[in-house]
Amino acid sequence: MRPGYCSAVFRDRFGILVNVFTFGVPSDRLFAHLVDVATAIEATSFDTLWLPDHMVQGPVGDIGDDRSPHTPIPDALTLLAALAVATERVRIGPLVSPITLRHPATLAKSITTTDVVSGGRAVLGIGAGWDADEHRRYGLEFPGPGERVRRLGDAVPICRAMFDDEAATYSGTCFSVEEACNVPRPVSRIPILVGGAGKRTLRIAALHADACNPIGTTDELRDAFDVFDRHCDEVERDRSEVAKQAGIMFHRVDAIYPQVEAAFGLGADGVILVPWQLALGPDDVHEIGERLTREFS
Repeated sequence: MRPGYCSAVFRDRFGILVNVFTFGVPSDRLFAHLVDVATAIEATSFDTLWLPDHMVQGPVGDIGDDRSPHTPIPDALTLLAALAVATERVRIGPLVSPITLRHPATLAKSITTTDVVSGGRAVLGIGAGWDADEHRRYGLEFPGPGERVRRLGDAVPICRAMFDDEAATYSGTCFSVEEACNVPRPVSRIPILVGGAGKRTLRIAALHADACNPIGTTDELRDAFDVFDRHCDEVERDRSEVAKQAGIMFHRVDAIYPQVEAAFGLGADGVILVPWQLALGPDDVHEIGERLTREFS
């Protein structure tokens, strides 16, 4: 194993993204309903609970084909800390935090706080970002894809240093930190998952992450895993050190299971379910988790 690398600590088999919040309940009941959903996730076979890190709900959560900026979506980092109190077992994290929204050191500080609150269950999902319209609405800079990937290339090692070092120092092209202290310290080693299927993004995952997370069809996942494996070989990273977490997007619950079977057939270590325009309630989550256990455990 190359010096400085740790063996992968992210071998979770089943994860789910809670990304559609159109439950038909008023704001004063929304969190209680989300706690019920989280409790159902914990009661079944799911290892990870993820939240989308967006300011405005995008097409994944809209009712209909068009974006609706009035569709509810809570602040991910605040809600993660709250669900840390309401859960006991599952890992929790953003899927994924766009590096365009925050400086990576600030992001790492927030995730570390969630780790402390949860007793060591936080995981950081991070990516280059994609939602230009969201950034326009909030007055945030949204650079081109090359710049966003360069930012991601600095952000992942900065977050790793913030999690692992007493005082993080890193000088990058886009982001730098100098003796950045992160106290209180994480309770346990916080895994980093890099989301995305682009070649440069997968190379960053191969270099620095504990897991990669491409989302797509079976053919798209196959291509992404092949590219990822080649990157691991090129940077002399043992492939077994980085988990392959396949993102499974679905419109209907019955469409989940063939895709999960195909993903495991491609060599995925785990799957993360991504509902498309489906607000899953506690009963839905429990049914899905139980069937995953029966068929794939």
